[in-house]
Amino acid sequence: MISRREFLRLGGTAAALALAPQAAVAAERLEVEEVEVSVPFLPRPFDFFRIGFLSDTHLGAYVPHEWIESAVRQLNEVQADLVVLGGDYIGYRDSLRSRRYGFSQNNCFDHCPVPLLPKRLLTATADLLGRLKASQGVHAVFGNHDEVVYPGIRDRIFAKRGINPLGNTVVSIRRDAATLQLIGTEDYRTGRPRLPSLPSSRGDNEVRILLTHNPDLLSDVLRNTQFQFDLGLAGH
Repeated sequence: MISRREFLRLGGTAAALALAPQAAVAAERLEVEEVEVSVPFLPRPFDFFRIGFLSDTHLGAYVPHEWIESAVRQLNEVQADLVVLGGDYIGYRDSLRSRRYGFSQNNCFDHCPVPLLPKRLLTATADLLGRLKASQGVHAVFGNHDEVVYPGIRDRIFAKRGINPLGNTVVSIRRDAATLQLIGTEDYRTGRPRLPSLPSSRGDNEVRILLTHNPDLLSDVLRNTQFQFDLGLAGH
């Protein structure tokens, strides 16, 4: 299954585009819809700064390559300033289940030896996602389904294809005197997520986006810390 994908455009009142395929639909039926998101006190230089968000591709037995190809193509057509990826890129467990029960929509990995399967899936996904384009780059966090690939290997696979892996790190994007802080964390359940060493309160000319895989992390930050962020993005 491909989960909901959202594309966000920041503005005085932010807007969002969402690529929202349902389970078991053909690639040509993927759609883009627009959603309004309010970002109070957004610095003026980031008016209409557009962010593309894609998550939970789960390439494997139940998700064909062409679904992800279609999602990438549609996201590129949006011409986002920044692209962020929310994790769970591979369907490793689904692929093993398919071998046992026989149902599959993608036979490309059927004969891959099981020990090599996670890396093969992630490499194939990175090849597809590496086609994404944005002037401020493509950045990614990893999810619980990606834990079967060693973190160092995951990072190298993505970085080799021009995707910046974020793990408890922050990327600063400047426009004039304003800064957008893209904050990434490791997965809430399978990683060791922690916030970067930024002040709890954001500056007057700063906007913060917190990117993680599991939305429980966003809830935890809101409930148990004083850390301020303007927009949270999560997959799962």
